[in-house]
Amino acid sequence: MSQLGRKIRQKLAAQVDFLTQFPGDIVPDVAVPGVQMPYLVITSADGIPEHGLNGVIMHIRETVTIEVVATTRAQAEDRLDWIREKLKGTSWTTVPVDSYRVNFWRVDNHSDRADAVLDGDDSLTRYVTLTVTGSTSKV
Repeated sequence: MSQLGRKIRQKLAAQVDFLTQFPGDIVPDVAVPGVQMPYLVITSADGIPEHGLNGVIMHIRETVTIEVVATTRAQAEDRLDWIREKLKGTSWTTVPVDSYRVNFWRVDNHSDRADAVLDGDDSLTRYVTLTVTGSTSKV
């Protein structure tokens, strides 16, 4: 996972109501069968190192996708609002600075969709996705 993805994961998982909001926790790219909904999937789309004139990497600009997987559209949208609230500006000061720190982040876009979980099943799973672009640098 990217450094920005790790910081987002740390930030969200540290919230006292995280497991109430996401009882299925944060899963890797594909959830195991039977995981409790709603849950989060955080993936990295790309990472571009940016160098200073001296050739040293100054920071890494990254794109991360946060996907909420839920049983209803209302549940997915509610969790999306929760994420946006928790990722606001000064709240980043609570994320521990280990070997990397977050320099900036922004939400680039938001989308939603519904998919059938099983062929022939009429129930749908709702997905709401945020794309976050940001920069991290080594401390």
